[in-house]
Amino acid sequence: MRNKFFKYTILFAFFLAIFVSLFHNNYKHAEYSIMDALQIEHKQEQEDTLILVAGVGDIMMGTTYPRNVLPPDDGQYIFEDVKEYLADADVAFGNLEGPFLNEGGIPKRGKDSSSAHIVAFRMPERYAAYLKNAGFDIVS
Repeated sequence: MRNKFFKYTILFAFFLAIFVSLFHNNYKHAEYSIMDALQIEHKQEQEDTLILVAGVGDIMMGTTYPRNVLPPDDGQYIFEDVKEYLADADVAFGNLEGPFLNEGGIPKRGKDSSSAHIVAFRMPERYAAYLKNAGFDIVS
C-alpha cells in the first residue's frame, strides 16, 4: 500500500509541476500582452492629446496710408508659401500688426515728433479673408 501511495504522490507531483509550468508560462505571456496593450493604449492617448500650435508674428500685409503699398495680385497669394504649414497645425495663431480698415484711422508721427514720417497702419478689410483662407484660427 505504501508503494502505491508513493507512486500516486510522485505522479501527482509530476502533473502538478507540468500544470504549474504551463500556467506560469502562459501567465507570463498574458502579462506581457496586457502590458503591451496598456503601453499601446497609453501611447495612443498621448498622440490624441498632443496639440500642434503654429505661431506667426508681425503680420503686415501692406498698407493704404499714406499711399497704397500693397502686395501683387491684391495680396490674394501672400500666404501661399506657408499655407501647408498652417494647415498642419491644430491651432494657427498670428500677431497682426495693424487693423483692417478701408479708410480712417489715426495717423501718427514716428518716435521723433519732428519727423515728417507719418504712419497709419491699416490693411484693406478684404485682406481678413486671406488670413482665414491661409488657415489662421486666431489673430491678435
